[in-house]
Amino acid sequence: MPAEVPFALVVLQHLPAGQPSGLAELIARWTPMRVRAAADGVMPETNCIYVPSPDNILTLERGTFRTRPAEGGSRRPGIDTIDAFLESLALQPKPRAVAVILSGTGMDGTAGAICLKQAGGIVIVQDPLTAMHDGMPGAIVQRGLHDHVLPVGAIDRQLMACAARAYVRPVQSADWTDSASGTLSRIIQRIQQQAGFDLSGYKPSPLLWRIQQRMDTRKVWSFEDYASLIEDDSVELEALCVVFRSTSPSFFATPMRGTCFAMRC
Repeated sequence: MPAEVPFALVVLQHLPAGQPSGLAELIARWTPMRVRAAADGVMPETNCIYVPSPDNILTLERGTFRTRPAEGGSRRPGIDTIDAFLESLALQPKPRAVAVILSGTGMDGTAGAICLKQAGGIVIVQDPLTAMHDGMPGAIVQRGLHDHVLPVGAIDRQLMACAARAYVRPVQSADWTDSASGTLSRIIQRIQQQAGFDLSGYKPSPLLWRIQQRMDTRKVWSFEDYASLIEDDSVELEALCVVFRSTSPSFFATPMRGTCFAMRC
């Protein structure tokens, strides 16, 4: 990265609460940019890198960092960290946000990337072939959520390009945003018809994560294909509804009203 950049950077890991992290110190050895803690009440500044504590769930609300204890909330500690932040980022007004999904296991960041894309954000993915653990970047690519798939060494140049006013996102990305919103609405509607759950106003990340569990079980990577599957296969639709019937009450009690990422400021 250049010595000065026109955005703030937040680096998130899926670490269990209580596990020490030396990430901030490690990053500071490799960059002239300031490295700071993403503490509650801090307003992110350009040309700074922010690293949250694994003991907290970090969100961005009205341009300010907010932290909540990872343990004891509705989020899954060490798992929802990335999705929770990207979901909150998607709710912020302009300017454009950029998410970068790097090497890691599981599907962390996929639900958050969907929220960000629907809000007009950009998603960059490390090429899964270059990742030590290809689960996270692979989940993004399989679902067609990416705007750019790049080796790590090329991501810095793409970040700078995305920050430029002249940047134009790939055509296929704009098409995805329109089609994905309709497809996810179809899935939610089928769940409501089958089980009576109206999920349209609830937090998107936990909702999407549960849908993706069934998609992975059935080896279906496209939301469009999965929507068609539950429309044709009543057994799979019921299996999906069972996932939501077994969900803790806290998920249905909090409707929405309203690793690494780069944010333009």
